[in-house]
Amino acid sequence: MTRTVTATEAKNRLGALIRTVSEGDSAVVIESRREPVAILISPGDFEELLRWRKEKQRRAALELLRDYREKHASANDDLSEAEVASIAQRATQEIVEGLREAGAIQFERD
Repeated sequence: MTRTVTATEAKNRLGALIRTVSEGDSAVVIESRREPVAILISPGDFEELLRWRKEKQRRAALELLRDYREKHASANDDLSEAEVASIAQRATQEIVEGLREAGAIQFERD
């Protein structure tokens, strides 16, 4: 269940709102001037959101790689296996680097 409170109410009742969120499958939407400005969720819900976001980023990266492969498949007919492997490695590195720079993916070392 999602509950909506004003920013003032959230400030005055933060402890109770934290207990509400931590005890069940609920979230608290905090509004200012009738516009959502923050959402209070449990650590479990936050971890689920992060997992979902990472999976979405992986899917986007795979889709880019598939599109690239389909677009360039027939252009590679005259290349050797070694040339294809080298080109694929460079392309993958460039795509991954572009996604990383755009913030679409993040590595744990970043």
